[in-house]
Amino acid sequence: MLVSDTQILKLPQILKDEGRINLIKEFYEDTGIPKAWFSNVKNQEKRGRAFHFTAGQIQVILKVYNIDANWIFGIGTNVYRSGNKRLEKSL
Repeated sequence: MLVSDTQILKLPQILKDEGRINLIKEFYEDTGIPKAWFSNVKNQEKRGRAFHFTAGQIQVILKVYNIDANWIFGIGTNVYRSGNKRLEKSL
């Protein structure tokens, strides 16, 4: 599994724990990424086929939640850009 996949799979719970979203379901709605896609990525070894988040999906996540792309790809430690965790969703 790619680092970006692992980070994105963790992200909905991080956002919920920090109060950015109330329900994990909101993440799927806000980003337009189906819950089933998360399941495919999470269980790709069981399915015997590689599933990954696309560049377009990652771009939406970055914009909607002000996420730092370096964190998504495992080269940065700050989850959010500009250190501001409380920016309003932009979409």
